[in-house]
Amino acid sequence: MGRADNAPVPGLVGRRSAAPILFEAFQRAGLQPGIPPRPPEAIVARTSALPPPLRHLRQDVAKTIAAATRPALQIAYPPDGARLDSDSLRDGTEAALMVKLQGGSPPFTLLLNGIPASESQMRRSISLPAPGRGFAEIAVIDRLGETRRVSIRVE
Repeated sequence: MGRADNAPVPGLVGRRSAAPILFEAFQRAGLQPGIPPRPPEAIVARTSALPPPLRHLRQDVAKTIAAATRPALQIAYPPDGARLDSDSLRDGTEAALMVKLQGGSPPFTLLLNGIPASESQMRRSISLPAPGRGFAEIAVIDRLGETRRVSIRVE
């Protein structure tokens, strides 16, 4: 059906042209239409019977009382959208970027542009290798899996 180069053909619509061919192919194959059976490991339960972390699908809502009472993880510095001067990141011969965290549960894992840059950090002020000029993304993951990320620009 249609052209080999995938260009549109006026008047050729899938539901009129391709669907009948598809239905005939399934009929010849002898496949029964319907929903496949449920896998044996599937959980069938009411919301109240599920463990607390599985009761909510939203990621921005606390799932337990402990998570609701502790301060949320935040990247205090650098703020999202910050523009940093590459010369200000130099401390002697090494270039470093200080990241300051608030809230959350240590240890923290920090990623710089999606690559782990610092793991199992208990401190809330962490020095990362300075990214090169351009845009960079800093992400942090705490012990409970809460995540935050900011984007910065180094000029």
